[in-house]
Amino acid sequence: MKTIYRLMTIAVATSMTVSCFKDLGNYDYSYFPDFEIAELEKSYDVISFVENLKIVPEISSDLKDFDYVWFITAYRTGLHQREEYADTLSTEAVLDVPFEYPTGTYELHLKVTSRESGDAKYLKTQINAVTPFLNGCYILYETADGNTDMDIHYSDGAVTRMAVKEFTGNSLPGSPKHLSYIPELSYLDEETGKNVVNYVMIPASENGMVTFNMTDMSPARTAEQWFYGDYDIRKIHHISALGYSINIFAESGVHTNYQIVNSAWGAQLSAGKFAPDADVVGSGAYTVSSDVCYFGDNAFFYDGINGQFISLDYNSNMKTYQLQYAPQFEGELPKEEPLEGKVIFMGGISPNGVNGYSFMEYMMVICERENGSRCWYYVRPEITGLTIVREGEFGADSPFASATHFSSCKNGANYVYAVSGRKIFALNPSTGDIQELSFTSLPDGDITYFQTMFNVMSDSSSESNFNNFVIATSKGSNHAVSFYDMIGGIPVMNQGPVKKFEGQGVVKSIQYASQTKRAGMMSMSTSVFSIHY
Repeated sequence: MKTIYRLMTIAVATSMTVSCFKDLGNYDYSYFPDFEIAELEKSYDVISFVENLKIVPEISSDLKDFDYVWFITAYRTGLHQREEYADTLSTEAVLDVPFEYPTGTYELHLKVTSRESGDAKYLKTQINAVTPFLNGCYILYETADGNTDMDIHYSDGAVTRMAVKEFTGNSLPGSPKHLSYIPELSYLDEETGKNVVNYVMIPASENGMVTFNMTDMSPARTAEQWFYGDYDIRKIHHISALGYSINIFAESGVHTNYQIVNSAWGAQLSAGKFAPDADVVGSGAYTVSSDVCYFGDNAFFYDGINGQFISLDYNSNMKTYQLQYAPQFEGELPKEEPLEGKVIFMGGISPNGVNGYSFMEYMMVICERENGSRCWYYVRPEITGLTIVREGEFGADSPFASATHFSSCKNGANYVYAVSGRKIFALNPSTGDIQELSFTSLPDGDITYFQTMFNVMSDSSSESNFNNFVIATSKGSNHAVSFYDMIGGIPVMNQGPVKKFEGQGVVKSIQYASQTKRAGMMSMSTSVFSIHY
């Protein structure tokens, strides 16, 4: 991994030698009879700051009889801005240069000019600049000494063990708390005055957090740059992006910060800091006492102090909900139903499957009463509140009554899952039926983490397009993370894990990063839909 930093140092020097100019406009791709040149491939992938970009053109005549100019045009869109520029990469026949640009998509042009006739031809292709850090599985775990670190398993490459220590010098103090992945974290860097757009990974422990820029895994922002005032980061449960804002779900409530703010001169990036006081509900105390459920265009959570469900939309607009029964007679108002106990799980469900960007028509809410018993509500969000479709009670012998982990099938099936001991069960809230699931070759040890992950992009590669159960087991000082295919919310029978990662420590959370594909389920969110609590 050290070579990445060495190559980045070289990039600073070499970038000074390229010429910068505006996009050259429309090009003449017409045929000239004195020579022929084969089309370039449709696209090329290159790892930024690590690999050379190498392309050999095919020309019918001697390569020495021509002049060459390779230039790259970058189009940066989004955030209500569009920036265009072109850099000359090489004037050699064979392009073989270090690729020292941020990750993204670029247009590469080749101008070939005949020295004899002066005729010129232009070719164009696409460059997909990726980084190994943006294509892999991040596993957050508790180390043997009780601290926090993470391993990075790349799609194609060796694993980076204890990545926090590798890139910062030390593991995070205390046990793991959360792992957040935010593609396109956009903010105004108050130190440089420049707009910054980063892919970031945020591992956090009970006593610390670090924000990694995933282009090169350099620390991106300190806690002091995230927050105004003396904010206690130990209060944070989860950090996520939703629309144009970043949301921090904490013990004290939800803190929001717009990445983009409107001004007299148009949209601009904000400084990107969070105030010490929660700002979603407004004045008065409230808490985030449940899971955060990303449901369509909204994020739902439960406020335990005021006894209400709250949703946030893309613009951080808040709406409150109560449980209700549908009216039985025309003209009758819905009847509110008080919630029994404390919310311990909320999950979205899509019984009819994901259709484009529309998904999750229902939610499952599981509560635990003061006496330890548990009940559940299957609800449909409506304008007037959360309408109860079905409800039930978990008897003392139900695996859901003693479950330690919950998840919902977010893609294409009407199930909620629970882990009890080393067994995993599925509840169909439409019928109330519970069945035990069978996973072939599940590694020995205690189940410490369970979640469903999926990507629904039809044009994704097989590596990044999946619909999986992800199960982490721990035995002794080691862990294993297994990915099982699912169909309709049930694991594929008689098939072992389609992916398996191993390491040390006890797994707390997992994020799967995929740079080149995005499901578009949430604006500015990851292609792999995976929420961790």
